[in-house]
Amino acid sequence: ELEGFHKFWTIIRWLLHQRKFRWIVLHGLYQLKQVTDDNSIFANIILKTLHNVHQSPALFTANIQEVQNRCHSHLVLAKKLDKLPSLLVQIPRWAADRILCLIYKTTDNEFHRFLKDGTTKFGDAEAIIVTTQNLTNAYRMVQPIRRFHKIDMNQSFWERNYDGIYKFSGREIVVSTTNFSIYTRIWPSNDSSRPAELGGIELNLFQDMTKRMNLTYKLRLSMEGIGVKENGRWKTGILGDIAEQRADVAIRGLWVSMDKVNSGIVMSSSFRAIKLMFLVPRPKRLMGHWYGVFELFQKYLWSVIAITLIVYTLILYATWKLTKSNIRGKNMKSLERAFFQLYGMLVLGSWPKVNPLQTSQRHLFMWWAIFALLISTSFSSSLVSKLTAPTYSRSVNTIEDFLQEGLTWTLRKPFSFYIVFNNNDDTHKRWLSQIEYINCTEEFNQILQKDDKQVILGYEINDSFHLFDDAIQEDLLEKYVTTNERLIEFFIAFALREGSIFNQAINRYIRYFVESGLVQHITDLEIRHKAIFKQSVYKLRKPERIIEQQDFKSLTLEELKGIFTILIIGYSVAFLIVLFERLHKSKVIHTSI
Repeated sequence: ELEGFHKFWTIIRWLLHQRKFRWIVLHGLYQLKQVTDDNSIFANIILKTLHNVHQSPALFTANIQEVQNRCHSHLVLAKKLDKLPSLLVQIPRWAADRILCLIYKTTDNEFHRFLKDGTTKFGDAEAIIVTTQNLTNAYRMVQPIRRFHKIDMNQSFWERNYDGIYKFSGREIVVSTTNFSIYTRIWPSNDSSRPAELGGIELNLFQDMTKRMNLTYKLRLSMEGIGVKENGRWKTGILGDIAEQRADVAIRGLWVSMDKVNSGIVMSSSFRAIKLMFLVPRPKRLMGHWYGVFELFQKYLWSVIAITLIVYTLILYATWKLTKSNIRGKNMKSLERAFFQLYGMLVLGSWPKVNPLQTSQRHLFMWWAIFALLISTSFSSSLVSKLTAPTYSRSVNTIEDFLQEGLTWTLRKPFSFYIVFNNNDDTHKRWLSQIEYINCTEEFNQILQKDDKQVILGYEINDSFHLFDDAIQEDLLEKYVTTNERLIEFFIAFALREGSIFNQAINRYIRYFVESGLVQHITDLEIRHKAIFKQSVYKLRKPERIIEQQDFKSLTLEELKGIFTILIIGYSVAFLIVLFERLHKSKVIHTSI
């Protein structure tokens, strides 16, 4: 074997001085910086030769345990073909990358089998594989068709052609998804174990994109939701399919959030916003109390009205003492008689008749009548408003309200709390500590039947409310209503591998679909389709404004101070008239008015 390597040493030194091969290895890789090898004697010979060639640039070498220093050009050296997959997983394989693989020895059957079945090992990168057994012919894989084709190393140049980047010539990609509300709907499979029908906002948009991009796709259905993140990288679920390169695109109403940053996943341009909201128990209608009629005015206002009545009674009694005039043939010789006369006017009772000689009393009664009319009108209008518009208990809209009302949150699936809630906030910590977990939706339906202190998380889109779990019985939702406050707002996008060749194309069509109104049109169709089976889509929205207990406001002195101002002005006018008549000793004419 060592003798064979010495023979190859002589051959490779000669090849590296040949212009064509040297150009492909070095300049064709855009100033190669990183070499990955299997620490074999073959790899060491090639590396030593490359370093000794005068024209070669600086190289960064690494073994399979440590591959750093991000670059876009890679040379992979392996003694045997079966070592190549373990080396490839150690380097980036994005659309911007180029990988030149040099294999020392392999059989024809093994080599052609790898060319057929090993295309996915290179991710989205462009690649060339060449063996020392045939340094004239190599096999190359570029964009957009992901399969190897034979090239002549003495005549081919590794040029990059971006023409048709949005036309992928029927290339098949893998789409990882799962059922999720109105975004992805997958009907039961037919006899061929394929979904009988697809629907939802995202799947409809994506199917339109694939036709325009000349792509074909197959679905990969995940039973693990979006997946679980371990050590900064997604491992399971649809996001795990992307990070581990089991799929090209993930679709499931995915949020653009920080938990996807630096995890091997990139999000496309967003095309919809999702507003998280809670369902809370509907406010309960409050029954009136026997003392409810007195709540129309504030206590302080009632006190001022009582004091005004007493003071005006004293004024009326003093005026009678001064003028000795009668009302309806009766005099005001007692405070009781004066009090009930004014009180009767205040509650819209009988109105007194006075004669022209009772000038001062006539003006006093006139201004008191105006005061009584304004006060009674304000009271009656407020009473009608309260009786015709029923009041309800205080609505809950914030986390603080949830805690005050003793509400609880029950979950069936794990939830990324750190995205929505602030763990440094004491209120949020208290709320999260009260969360309860269950095993199935049926158990949650039983809880909703017995417990009227539950909240349910959902989202709003296009003025309609949707649940994350559609298995909740709709009749149980009749006693719930959405909060006025939105918990948080996220943007929806597709998930792709970092450096994916499809990212630019998908972003282009997303922008086109949003600007043309196609996204809005498809969203409206899906909402109307769901409303046929789920009337709660619209019933759960916040109803027309209702009067809550804290919304009904008793009238205050500040609001009615104008009425008291009129009374004071009237009393001042009446006092001046009395003073004027006493000074001029006017005669009293005994005729009724």
